[in-house]
Amino acid sequence: LLLAACATPTVSPTPTTPTGTATPAPKASPTPTPTPISKLTPQYGGTLRIIRTRVGSFGYPLTETAGDRQVAMPAQERVLEEQSDGSPRASLAMAWKIAPDLKSLTLTLRKGVKFHDGTALNATSAKWNFDKVMVGKKEGTESWTSIDVIDDYTVRINLSGFQNIVTNYLASAAGTMVSPTAVEKNGADWARLNPVGTGPFKFVSYTQDVNLKYESFDGYWGGKPYLDGVEYVFIQDAQTRLMSFLKGDGEVLLAPEPKDMAELKAKGYQVIAGESSLDSLSNFFPDSVNPDSPFKDKRVRQAVEYAIDKEAIVKALGYGYWRAAYQFIPADHPSGYNSDIQGRRYNPSKAKELLAAAGYPKGFKTTLTVAESSEAWSAIATNLKEVGIEALIEVGSRARRSEMDQKGWKNGLIEGPLGGVTNWNFHLVKMLSPDSPRWVSTLRPPGWREALNAALASPDPSTAKKATQNAVKFLYEEAVSLPLWSTAQIRALKPNVHDTGLLTSGHTFTWTPEKAWLSK
Repeated sequence: LLLAACATPTVSPTPTTPTGTATPAPKASPTPTPTPISKLTPQYGGTLRIIRTRVGSFGYPLTETAGDRQVAMPAQERVLEEQSDGSPRASLAMAWKIAPDLKSLTLTLRKGVKFHDGTALNATSAKWNFDKVMVGKKEGTESWTSIDVIDDYTVRINLSGFQNIVTNYLASAAGTMVSPTAVEKNGADWARLNPVGTGPFKFVSYTQDVNLKYESFDGYWGGKPYLDGVEYVFIQDAQTRLMSFLKGDGEVLLAPEPKDMAELKAKGYQVIAGESSLDSLSNFFPDSVNPDSPFKDKRVRQAVEYAIDKEAIVKALGYGYWRAAYQFIPADHPSGYNSDIQGRRYNPSKAKELLAAAGYPKGFKTTLTVAESSEAWSAIATNLKEVGIEALIEVGSRARRSEMDQKGWKNGLIEGPLGGVTNWNFHLVKMLSPDSPRWVSTLRPPGWREALNAALASPDPSTAKKATQNAVKFLYEEAVSLPLWSTAQIRALKPNVHDTGLLTSGHTFTWTPEKAWLSK
């Protein structure tokens, strides 16, 4: 079991205006591992090695993905952090206030914080960071209009309109602080692979597809971290990752395969699973914008979903950690899951009927672009073939899929996995906002902007939840995307690993490197 953190806690002030995050008690699947209060005394020393897949950029927030931010956390911090219920807590900002007219958010920064290069964190350096992500149109900044320095440690973000995910994004890339001095001196391209933040660990070295090393930062504002260092070990193949972990090449295995969890638990490893609010969603995005694509026709998109036997796939491959998804949100997600949606359940006859009505009685050829090979994709291809759709599985590199995502693609479905977040509006904006640079070949039907804006507008959690449920229903009725299954977040750790904070906050990438320690 994970043990609770023993470092000095940070007290979070209560914001004067609700942030709009829905917080009903989530329903876990499977039941998450409880986190008991630690009765052990933390020990200093040692390097925590974390085994995971490769990364792209981990030093410059404007180019980082959610997966990248997980490996950036030892060096980088955000102005706010997100608690397990989605509400904000203090980090580099000690206080925050949303204006009564909902047109601005004011942050009071922590004093005495230094970046690893000695640059001070203050309102000026915070404004520099906010300006970069705003001008660069990083997700979550769509409603930002300007940034004001009020005094040395107070900065204000001016808003064109209120969005109830504003603090959630400040606990992500939009709120990440890096040294302006380092970036201005060396350039943004250099910064991508050379993080200079305020975190408890400073960057040492990076070898692509091999490892990333950090060492403890003596000038950390929160005090000396327990660990001497953190090392990420990059292994792309899932089975090789498992064997490396079992051999002792790491203390933490991120995202082990569900089929391996029973073995790991039997061998004495800590095995943890997150709440359903942190479930990720496997999903296909169609090229429905292209006029000559079969997916332009809503009936084809519906037919594809009817053709896939999701229940059989999750039963065979999910080992209790997957659940079939029939809407653009994980099952039972507390911020907007719509229980009124029955879903397009497996019905190959209905699929054939819809294909014929759309002018494809004999089906068509298409491509499934995915991140890596999987029995699940083969099962889907088999299901599609049974209704006449011949689907070629193409394993695309990270760079290739990113290019297709942002520049467009033709006649195909692209895997678009969505990480766990407590407020699903985060993904509605990031992935499907009409103004988003993501998934540009996927249609945003008339009426979607209004449905999305309604989901974002209310600071009241219950009102926001109902509006999010309506937005999810809109996406279902228009078959905008093809949800497949939700996946519980799972981690495996050696018995001597403590207080990592993995899967205890509002983001799957978040952990607490400043509190983690190894028992001897």
